[in-house]
Parts: sequence; C-alpha cells; structure tokens
Amino acid sequence: MKMLLISGKPVTQSLTKNLEPLTPLNDHVEFLMPGYDYIGVLNLLLSKPACLASLTRHPVLKMQAKRLRIAVKIPTRFSSFCRRMRSDANKGSVAIEFAMIAPVFLIMLMATIESGIVFFAQSALQNAVNDASRLIKTGQSACFTTDGGGNCVAMTADQFRKQVCDEVVTLLQTCQKDVNGNSDLQFDVKAYSAGFGGASNGSPLDGSGDLPNLSAFNTGGACDVVLVRAFYRWPIATPGLSYLLANMKGSNHLLATAAAFRNEPFVNNVAGC
Repeated sequence: MKMLLISGKPVTQSLTKNLEPLTPLNDHVEFLMPGYDYIGVLNLLLSKPACLASLTRHPVLKMQAKRLRIAVKIPTRFSSFCRRMRSDANKGSVAIEFAMIAPVFLIMLMATIESGIVFFAQSALQNAVNDASRLIKTGQSACFTTDGGGNCVAMTADQFRKQVCDEVVTLLQTCQKDVNGNSDLQFDVKAYSAGFGGASNGSPLDGSGDLPNLSAFNTGGACDVVLVRAFYRWPIATPGLSYLLANMKGSNHLLATAAAFRNEPFVNNVAGC
C-alpha cells in the first residue's frame, strides 16, 4: 500500500469532513502536503476506508501531489530496493564461492594426477632398463644379430635404445631420436673390469643444469661389472608444480634410473666369475 505523507499542523475536524466525501478508487495515492500532521491523517485514513481514495482529485491537494510525487516515490522505491537486496543477499553465494575455490581445486587435482604419472613413468623406465640390461648381463648383446656370413654382431646403442623405448613409448613419447638426432631419453653403458669399486655414478647434468647427449656404450666382457644409466627429461605441465618437482634446467623433472651388475661367464673359456 502506498504511503500518504502530510506534514505540518494537527488534523482538524474540518479536514476530516472534507476528506470523508471522497470516492474510493482502486489505487492509493501518495503525496506530501504542508500544513497538516501526517500521523493524524494516516490514522484517519486507516480508520475510514472511504478516505483511501485518489486525493489528487481534491482541488486543494492536486497541485501539491503533482509537484511532490517524485520526492515521495524516490525514497519509497529506494526502501523497496534495499528490502529486495536484503532478501536476495544469499542468492548466488554458492556460485561465487565455487568461482573462488574452483581454480585452486583444479590445480591441486592436476598436480596430484601429474605427480602420480611422473612416479609411474619413473618406475616404468626403471623396469625397461632392467629388461634391456639383462641382454647385456647374459651375453645376448655380444651376439645380438648376425651378418650375412652367420657371424655375430654386437648390440648397438640405437638397438639398446629401441629395447628400452618399446616398453615405455606410451609414457615417454619423445624417447626415440628426432630427425636432428636429439631425444629426451639419454643413457650410457660403461664397463669396469676392476669390479664394483671402480664404478662411479655422478650427475649427468652439464654446467647449465641441462641434460646433454650421452654417447658412452660399452657392454664389457664376461664377468665385467657394468653400470647402465638412463635419464629422461620430463616437462612439467601443471602451473606451480615446477617449484616442487623441477630438478633441472627449465620446468623439467629428470627421471633417473640405473642398473649395476656383473656379467655372467657367457664365453666358453671362462668357468666362473
């Protein structure tokens, strides 16, 4: 219901008599008329339904109502707007909270998934190196293929790479060499005839912290100690995860595996090691 605002002097009996004959209409009118007490008139309108009419038709009040209608409607509409804002204050809060939490949650989820894949790739690479190293340990690498005359041909570095990559190509997609001869998988094979005491396993990274191309490939002879090392440059995709996993140049994680063993006496003139 619209508010009738009249301010000023107290209501008199003559005003009451003048207001009673007004014909009620469907819509109530709001206006401000100086010279009367708005509380008294409001009580009067509430007690006499016949007075709840369009007072703008009254000749005394018509000019005041036209002049002050905007002044009355603005605070009324502002109060209505404030009430709606209070009643709708909690609407959409879930969407706002989700928008604030979702990016952090998604990054944590991606970091968890990628960390799991990295450790799984490390395990898969170690297993592939162990399987390829067994070809060296048992002497199969010494006669890996034969030539046209039936003579043994020893395993090459590219053939050893293929043995490793065939087992991990799904995870390590840049395992093989590209057209320029570069690969994220680097390995070296070194033999030590003096035994395990002569073997060394230092860092493969260069002075800039990057992984250079490794070329040493010596499978040794019977009863020699052999150290096989393989490394892979894993690019970290999750934002912020490089601060925890990056251990080489750039946002990369170095997968490092090794296998140390003594070759079996795979030749006829060696009885044992």
